[in-house]
Amino acid sequence: MQTPRFDLDKQGFLEQLKLSIEHTLCKFQAPGAAVAIYINGQPFLGTGVGYQDIEGKIPLPTNANFYLYSITKSLYAIALLKLLDEGQLNLNMPIQSYLPNLPLDTPVTLQQLLSHTSGLPDYGGTSTYVNAVQSTPHTPCTAGI
Repeated sequence: MQTPRFDLDKQGFLEQLKLSIEHTLCKFQAPGAAVAIYINGQPFLGTGVGYQDIEGKIPLPTNANFYLYSITKSLYAIALLKLLDEGQLNLNMPIQSYLPNLPLDTPVTLQQLLSHTSGLPDYGGTSTYVNAVQSTPHTPCTAGI
């Protein structure tokens, strides 16, 4: 697959980007995507492409929220491995050395967390968690699970 080349003109770039994203959405039968581009830490553009509701043809807004659920595990792992590569983290150090206020009685290492071998319980199927996610989806669940 050839990498698309974009014009430096912001409006032209935005139109070309939208066309490229629309092509990808169609190819993978995905409803929409929110895109934000930062250059040197400053926002360059943000846009929604596609739909938040395909049946109702409701366009996806620029500030759309998405439920990420378990995909965040992969995103966190990538970020942690990047920090590891930069020498800022040690996989064998207890997580409590990085998060001293974390209420865990037993030391748990970053490696154990990344490999899901820490012994921490899976709370995803508990009714407390499910109810909290359904009632306040934009707020992390902190109810004593």
